[in-house]
Amino acid sequence: MAVLAGLVAGMLAGLMPVSAAVIIVEYSIPNSGPNGIVTGPDGNLWITDAGQNSIDRFTLSGAVTAYPLPTANVIPNEITVGPDGKLWFLEFNGAPTVKIGKITAGGTVTEYTTNSGFTSGITAGPDGNIWFNARDLFSVAKMTPTGTETDYPVPGNPASADPIAITAGPDGNLWVTDESQNKIWKMTTNGVFTGYALPASPNRGANSITVGADGNLWIGEPGNNSIGRMTTGGLLLGEFPIPTSNAGVSGIARGPDGNVWFTENSANQIAVVTPAGAITEFPIPTANSLPRRPTAGPDGNVWFPENAGNIAKVVQRRQAPSTWRKLAPVGQPSAAPPPPWYTKTSPATMPVVSTRRWSSSASVRR
Repeated sequence: MAVLAGLVAGMLAGLMPVSAAVIIVEYSIPNSGPNGIVTGPDGNLWITDAGQNSIDRFTLSGAVTAYPLPTANVIPNEITVGPDGKLWFLEFNGAPTVKIGKITAGGTVTEYTTNSGFTSGITAGPDGNIWFNARDLFSVAKMTPTGTETDYPVPGNPASADPIAITAGPDGNLWVTDESQNKIWKMTTNGVFTGYALPASPNRGANSITVGADGNLWIGEPGNNSIGRMTTGGLLLGEFPIPTSNAGVSGIARGPDGNVWFTENSANQIAVVTPAGAITEFPIPTANSLPRRPTAGPDGNVWFPENAGNIAKVVQRRQAPSTWRKLAPVGQPSAAPPPPWYTKTSPATMPVVSTRRWSSSASVRR
């Protein structure tokens, strides 16, 4: 890994052009099913692992520590850093209602029962609380750091609302995608909603949302196979077509390079969209990897989970001359680089690590 680090050191100063070469490195985690990923306050990556019913800490050196969850078979899902410095996550499976959990950097897990049987989307609010969507209640929910929940019904016909994703906006409000009603909701921390309709046909199916470096909201629209951009005043500035048809946007996040990154579940790709709306797609080495929402890593790279059993990072590199040898150690132009080392708290295993480099020949569309 020292070779790879040497190649990419200092790369991400300022906005990275999408013509840069990209290397996708995958780390296999045996028996895992990664769903969510986030950079923790301790400088490590934290992963919800449905395969092992655990929350996993992944260091940049490739060491994995799995922390089992108290409740069996909960299928941990999305994850975020809370205002209290703990990692908060959703649990998908439970009866009659599901739980929401938090874990300290030391691995101590606390679970709280919610009012809902079906949750999605989680974010830290500007008010010091955790916010998520209670989909079967057609509501947006607030939970205090001690586990007290308040539900706010989405306006309109309650049975037609379907809040999917949520993010904290730069304006001090929460922003929610409503897949069924084809709207984006602005919501104050007091529960006041303002709706902004997306173009009617086809239904955009908005399922993901993030705040870009430009201060606007960026929206995954799988129903229209596009990425939308909206101001905090509710003005839709544009919708940018994804080059691959029926790509299946599965998650979107601001990258460390000033661009917005998103994963394509159906197309098995990760893609980047610049503030100007230019989209570049990069195929994922593992077939049918089931990529989830990416995150900005502590090392300046983009990381994303693959539910098939990997986590992956996207390393950007300015376009090299044609004589550049991929990952060749200095003084050994024909030598293959050593794979990243993987360790685990129970039996240690060396994973299969795959790398692939994509250059400006990757699919690009404006």
